[in-house]
Amino acid sequence: MLRRLGFPAGTCAFALFDRDAGIKMHPSYKAAKSGDVAAALALVTDLAGDWLFLHEKRFKPGAVFVAPHAKEASGDNAIT
Repeated sequence: MLRRLGFPAGTCAFALFDRDAGIKMHPSYKAAKSGDVAAALALVTDLAGDWLFLHEKRFKPGAVFVAPHAKEASGDNAIT
């Protein structure tokens, strides 16, 4: 698949997961996937909060955090 809005060359990207199984097991996943904002916040906070603080020194001042976006078989990814 050709990426229309890819990251510029040299971008340093960090990822908490390389597979989605851990995310899908979270109790708020289905509601977050359906567009429930509170469930999405709970999902991200529970899964990424500690990781972000653990790695905070790796992020430069002014770092930009981007919500993943994907067109999926069932429509747009609703977790934003």
